[in-house]
Amino acid sequence: MSEVVEMLQTARRIFAASHIDPDGDAIGSLLGFTWIMRRLGKTVTPALADAVPWRFCKLPGAAEIAAVKPSPDDDLLVSLDASDQSRLGSVLTADDIGERPLLVIDHHVTNTRFGAVNLIDPTAASTAEMVCLLGEELGAPIDEASATCLLTGVVTDTLGFRTTNTTPRVLEVAQRLMQAGANLPEIARGAFNNQSYASLRLTAEALNKMQLEDGVVWTELTQEMLKRLEIGPGDAAGIVGYLASVREADAAVVFRERDDGRIDISMRSKPGLNLAPVALSLGGGGHPQAAGATLPLSMSAVRERVIAELKRAVAAHRTQTVGEKA
Repeated sequence: MSEVVEMLQTARRIFAASHIDPDGDAIGSLLGFTWIMRRLGKTVTPALADAVPWRFCKLPGAAEIAAVKPSPDDDLLVSLDASDQSRLGSVLTADDIGERPLLVIDHHVTNTRFGAVNLIDPTAASTAEMVCLLGEELGAPIDEASATCLLTGVVTDTLGFRTTNTTPRVLEVAQRLMQAGANLPEIARGAFNNQSYASLRLTAEALNKMQLEDGVVWTELTQEMLKRLEIGPGDAAGIVGYLASVREADAAVVFRERDDGRIDISMRSKPGLNLAPVALSLGGGGHPQAAGATLPLSMSAVRERVIAELKRAVAAHRTQTVGEKA
């Protein structure tokens, strides 16, 4: 931690980026970090390769996020909530990094430690939680703007404090952020009870197409569906959560066709079934109960491969569970 603090204290101009297809923790930790470092007198440029999902567009500073690359004047590069360098997309490639120091701040157990300095804490429920604690270590006051952004990251990555990694520390961080001015009910409403009509129609079609076999439930989102319903960034994010609620399934997966033909894979599992090895085998990453990847194959090829791997994982998990109960 001392090395991280020294890097941030020494830096004058910081370029901060988070991952493609950004979720609430990506946006919240990026903006929260930006506000904290600005309170310390730093110049910070927040960047994302993809657009900010509409449900997070009203967060303080969200309008400043752009798909830009580092300036030659930026003396520190920071990656937030990205498990590997490729997840940063076009805004921060290996060529962009060059010889400049890269600080990686992340909580994914699958992080590849691709920075010059890596602050990785898999016990943290969100990167936003880590940024809050880092801000306190730096002696930076948490104001309402940074607190609102950081609590958004905490709330969304814990699914409203319902995931297995919701620790007493997470609740303490949330309390401090609320005391700093973050409105928890409003953040929760915006994250979980606020969707577009198109999003709900997409969910209906996705659920109508879902299939269940051997403890694995899945559905597919094609480009035809996404274009016909005019689906925007983030509008499909909650579907895998619906599938994960199926009682008979230990694993859930949504296959989404990108406009370049690649297939995004979003997976969830019941507690005890670790998806991280499956995601790593697919070239992706994530958490034990929430992971994903992107493959440059056809929908049918990706579906066949992923479902087979998940069925094996579910079968092994069920066998182990039976053995532990015996």
